[in-house]
Amino acid sequence: MGSPSFGHDFLREKFEMHEIMCPHCSKAFKVDEAGYASILKQVRDKEFDAQLHQRLALAEADKQSAVGRGHAGQRDPERDQRKKKW
Repeated sequence: MGSPSFGHDFLREKFEMHEIMCPHCSKAFKVDEAGYASILKQVRDKEFDAQLHQRLALAEADKQSAVGRGHAGQRDPERDQRKKKW
């Protein structure tokens, strides 16, 4: 039994190039694993930021709505005093 050897499949998998299509010019180009990972991270970060800002805006709108409903149900002591005088 000889020493373990790394076959061609390992090398091909290790240095696999990814083909990406440019959305602007429609030209295909190849990037290595590190470049591909970097592009994926940029896309994920951008999508995450967009979703985060959208959810924060919805939460703020819900909070404002709840505060508005809370004030509408509260009694105004000064108004009650004015009504008693009549």
